[in-house]
Parts: sequence; C-alpha cells; structure tokens
Amino acid sequence: MCQSKSLRAPRNLLAFWLLLGGAVLLPQSAAAQTPVVVEIEAGGFHSLALLQDGGVAAWGDNEYGQLGDGANANSAGAVPVSGLSAVTAVAGGALHSLALRNDGTVWAWGSNVHGQLGGSNSPMLNVPTQVAGLSNIQAVAAGGSHSLALRDDGAVFEWGSAAPGDAPTQVAGLPAITAIAAGSDHNLALAADGTVWQWRSNPFPQLGFPWLVNGSTPTQVAGLSGVTAIAGGYQFSLALLNNETVSSWGMNFYGQLGDGSTAPSSAPAQISGLSNVQAIDAGLFHGVARLSGGSVRTWGHNSSGQIGDGTATQRLTPTNPGLTGVQSVGAGAAHSLALLNDGSVRAWGRGAQGQLGDGGFADRLSPVRGGKYRTTPVITMLTPASGVAGAPFAASFSVTSWAGTPTGSVEVSDVFQSCQATLQDGMCTLSPADVGDRRITATYLGDVNFARGQGLATYPVTAGAPGALASFELGVFVDGTWFLDRNGDSAFGGGSEIFGWGSPGDIPVPADWNGDGVLELAVFSGGTWFIDFNGDGAFDPATEIKGWGAPGWTPVPGDWNGDGVMDVGAVSPSLMWFRDLDGDFHFDSSSEVHSWGSPGDTPVTGDWNGDGRTDLGVFSNGTWFVDSNGDNVFDPATDVAGWGAAGWQPLVGDWNGDGKTELGVVAPGSVWFRDLNGDRVFDPGVEITGWGSAGDTPAVGDWNGDGRDDLGAYSNGIWFRDLNGDGSFDPATEILGWGEPGWQPVPGVW
Repeated sequence: MCQSKSLRAPRNLLAFWLLLGGAVLLPQSAAAQTPVVVEIEAGGFHSLALLQDGGVAAWGDNEYGQLGDGANANSAGAVPVSGLSAVTAVAGGALHSLALRNDGTVWAWGSNVHGQLGGSNSPMLNVPTQVAGLSNIQAVAAGGSHSLALRDDGAVFEWGSAAPGDAPTQVAGLPAITAIAAGSDHNLALAADGTVWQWRSNPFPQLGFPWLVNGSTPTQVAGLSGVTAIAGGYQFSLALLNNETVSSWGMNFYGQLGDGSTAPSSAPAQISGLSNVQAIDAGLFHGVARLSGGSVRTWGHNSSGQIGDGTATQRLTPTNPGLTGVQSVGAGAAHSLALLNDGSVRAWGRGAQGQLGDGGFADRLSPVRGGKYRTTPVITMLTPASGVAGAPFAASFSVTSWAGTPTGSVEVSDVFQSCQATLQDGMCTLSPADVGDRRITATYLGDVNFARGQGLATYPVTAGAPGALASFELGVFVDGTWFLDRNGDSAFGGGSEIFGWGSPGDIPVPADWNGDGVLELAVFSGGTWFIDFNGDGAFDPATEIKGWGAPGWTPVPGDWNGDGVMDVGAVSPSLMWFRDLDGDFHFDSSSEVHSWGSPGDTPVTGDWNGDGRTDLGVFSNGTWFVDSNGDNVFDPATDVAGWGAAGWQPLVGDWNGDGKTELGVVAPGSVWFRDLNGDRVFDPGVEITGWGSAGDTPAVGDWNGDGRDDLGAYSNGIWFRDLNGDGSFDPATEILGWGEPGWQPVPGVW
C-alpha cells in the first residue's frame, strides 16, 4: 500500500478569405494538453497520480472522500484533487490520502475515523486539509488507518490508529531515518546505515503469533543490512537490498512472501529467483517489483487478478505479468499499477470501485490501459422534443473533460437499439420501438487518454405507427390570403381554412414560431416581418410585427440556436446573412452577421449535421457550400459538394429520416436528384426520380408522417404528392386539387 519514496492547426484560411472578399480570420486556439503523470501510488481501493505540473489526480473508491474532489462518488476515471499545487509526493492509505508539497507541508483527505488525517474533528474530509504541526517534511506514508511523515533531519512522525493520538507525534527510539513505509497496521523505517526498524502493532497479542510486529517501540529487524527501499502490506514486509535482491518476512497465508510456501516467517529471507530489482511495493496480500530492464514481477494473493498473469490463481513465487518499459509500480489492497516510460499507466486486479481507471468497474486479470481521465458526456438535445414509436429522432451529444479534449465515438441507446457516431459528428439517430419515457444513454467509448463515460436523458414516446407523426398538409398563398388544409382531409372547409395574413407582393414564410410543432403564418414585406406568434390567425400589431432585413433581401427563418423555435433571418444581395441567433429580435452586430456565399448564389438552409440547429448554405451553379459543422467557418475539405448543374433548382429535405438535411435538386422537366443516403456521392441507380412535368413547382413534404421528406409538385392548382414515399406515381391516391393557377404552394403541418 505504501512504498518508500524520496495548437491545433488553423484551417485553410485562403479559400474562406476569398469567399469573404478579403476578410481576415484568426486561427483557433490550440487544444488543451493532457496532464503528464510522473508518479503513481495505489491506496486500498483507490489510486493516485502525481502530475508534472505539481497537481494530483485520483480515481477509484471515494466513499470517504479519498479522491479529494469535493464529492463522495466513486470514479472510474481520474479526477483532479481539489486545491493542490506544487506537490512532490503522494501516498494512499486504505481509506485516506496524503500529499507532500515542496514547502515541506503535508495535506490529508479521506476517512478520519481513526484520526489518520491529523487533528481534524471531522470523521472525513473530501478535500485536502493541511496537517498541523508538521514542517520541513521530505516524505510521507499512509497505512490502513494511520499516517507517517519523515522530516528532513531524519525524525519520523506518526498519527492515527497506530499512533498515540490523532495529532502528529514524533517516534522515539529511531536513528537517523532516510525512508519510511506504512503497512496496514505496522510501520517500517530505513536508517541511513541500511538497517530497517519496525514497530506497531500486534492486533492479536493474545495469540502470540511470532511473525507479527509487536509494540509501539521501534526495534531493529535482525539479519537485514544494505537495504535501499522498504514496503509494508498486511502484517508482511519487503526490503530491497543494495545487491538488487528482495527479502520478505511476516504473514504468508497467500504466498505474499514469495518464497514458494504459505508458511509465515518472523525473520527476513531472500525471495528466490528475484534479481535486478529497482523498486518494490506491497499490497494487502501481494507484492510487486520493478526490474532493471523495465519488466515487472508479482506474487501472492490473486483472487481479483492483481498478479496480472491472466488468471485468478495465487502465485507463491514471482510471476511475470508481461509488461515492459515500466518506470514505477504500485500495489493496492487487491490491484496493481505500473507507470510506463511514456507516461501512460497500466492497471490490473480489482476494479469494482473504479480503482483501475479504465472507465469501468470490472476486475482485470491482465494489465490494461488505466489512469484515464474522467469525461462528462452530455445529451445536449433530442430532436424532435418528443416522439412517436417507430419514428426517428436525433440525439445530439458532447463530451468534455477537465484534462483536455477527448476523441473517438459515442454510442446512443434506448436499451433496445443503438446508434454510434464520432464526437466530430456530434449526433446520431434512433427510432424508438416502445412508448413511455424512454431512458436514453450516450456512452462515450473512450480513447487512449480518456475514460468511458455516460450521459442520460429521458425521451417521451407516444403510441402509434410512423404515420401517426404530424404529416404535411396542403396549403397555398395568394395576395395575402392563405388556404390551408387544417384538418388534413384534403377537402376545402371554407371559412375555417381560409386566412387573411399579408398583402399582395409579400413573401410567405410560415414556420413554427412558438415551438408547438405546428406552423404559424408569417410574411416578409420589404424588411418587415408579420408573424402570427400565437397561431390564432388574428393580427396583433403590438407584438406580431418585427423589423429584420431590408427591401430586396431574402427571408430565411431557421432554428438557429436549436431551441425548437424558429427565428428570423435575412440574406442581403451580397450574401451577408443576418440571423437572430438568440431569438430576441434585437440585432447584435458582433455575432449575428456572417458572410456565406457570393452574389448570385441561392441561399439554402438546413440542419446539415442533425444537431437540431439550422445552418448556412448556398447553391451556386451546381455546387453547394454548406456549413456542415455549424461553426460559421468555411472548410473546403468538408463544406463543398457538387450536386446538380447551373440553372437547376435546389430543394433539400430529410430524405432518409436520419434527422439531417440532405441535398437535392430539380432539373428542367421535373427530374429530381436526391442524396438519399447523405454521402453526397451521386448514385444514378437510386437517386434520380421523375416527378411532375416541365413548368411545375416542386414541393417537398413529409406527406405520411414517417419522418422522411418525399416528392411533390404543384401544377396550376393540382398537387401530385408521393404519399407512400415509393417514388412511383399512383393516380388513384396521389393527385388532388387545392388552389388555382398562379397561386403559391405552401405545404406544412397546420
């Protein structure tokens, strides 16, 4: 448990600089660097890492606050210990932790039931607190429920259950000491002359076991000299000699003495077959040694795999767990650690409290990458906000960490099904099969530095087949008058389905202005918006008229911030975009204007990445420029796609129901080219469809409520809609009259 111790590259700026007409962009700041581990220490059921910057990280059991992060939740990923800096050494006890700072002070946290934190009256502390009465300390050690400190003049101090009280007290009767170690309930001290001293305690003195350390007065261990390092476990001890061999003595029920037997020994004896040893540590019932070539040997108890040889069989002699390039080792109650020369950590053995730091809580019989940094996955948005069984929804997510920038993928699941996407994609799509409040999990799968983690959300799902989703219905607009199929029966209902909103020459821009899932009326007139915010069809001049844009500009409403409510936007003839990003109808010149495209391009918006937000796009003579990641910064590697030709009409839609907007164009003659799989690579076998005739007005809508947009055409008052989404026209069901020649089609969820 305790051994002796003494810029991320900038994007291609040229293309975007040209696109903006010479505007200057600054490169983004470099990604945060992950901390560098310089030393490791295993506590009873938790682990500690000393970082290069003088901070400390911890992972594993935290019931008594031994991770020092201000909480009491176990963690399978490393968390920063609160408020510590300039630390030079750490030590882990059964349920508490110690840190030594470069000013010679000692800090303690975790369980204090036995006074092992030194003076505090609290039964536990989940943040570090300075141990009073100690100064000029050069080493610390933590045992089962007690602590030790070595002062620079060779004096040793102890406190806790194996000491006279809960305040540090100097140990009398010791020569000048150079190193200390704490077992579960006994102590070791290495003198300057290479001798070893031991004291406290025999918890069963009445049994008279000869191998147990007796008494509170230090006594020299007979038969030992030339010792360079010491380590203590549960009533057994290890000593590293200057000839690079190891001697052991004490309890041996599980072979922790490494001598090939389970017989205890009160006298030190050399461990056969163990040579070239550079460092040692002792767990509860097992030992660990690092050899000069960077390999490791382990022996003793192995019920949780702490030997690391792929089995759970105890080993009475040293065994090779197969590691190389190791610079230091640590042993906990039933787990083992190794720090490699490259700064990475390997861990094996018991993992039930997260002490391996591999992102899980399972035992590992062989070394795995451990000490990974804890991550925080979050489900940032579910789109739409509620769903219908069998209909797709998009789950957007993010993953952050205190220690840098995670990479890799996230798996989203509702128990019955799952989808997976990269952190760069930021979302994936599911179709829930069952109704009720579904438990959605986003599991970050981890990478070499960052641990697995999980975020949770609840998604309400109602009964019904895919067709139970709200479907698009017919609508037309002429000279400020709207004719809307409000009940979806395709039969005109007279006064209940005709609305006056706008004037001749206005541009209709219906949208979900209040987030109720239904489109409300709106028109754009020379830079002024008239919006039916409450959907009652009655104009209120006090609240339903907004200024945004100017005459000759193109209105482009969108859900710019992903809150489920549409906001206003307008594009000037020079292709400057003015978007109400925060939905307050007050223009902020510093954040709500962006350049995207060139004069003559056609503005086309869409949720290109499925994160629930509407992003920028333009169509320019067959070439698309779309802001694929929504950062408002043009990336020629990802934001350019060829789809269509000059003179063709852009028409986008969610063709496959994955929650993302895909590309589409209509060629003269009403031939549709749709990117059905979203790969932006044209497949002539499946992605070209004839629908309509020359001169028809293309119309897109989710006609059947299955979450996918389908084909439609409006021809002089007659609608042709692909109601079943099969791309084949059925004259018996897919032709309907609604409107008159010259009227403008405006389908929607009314």
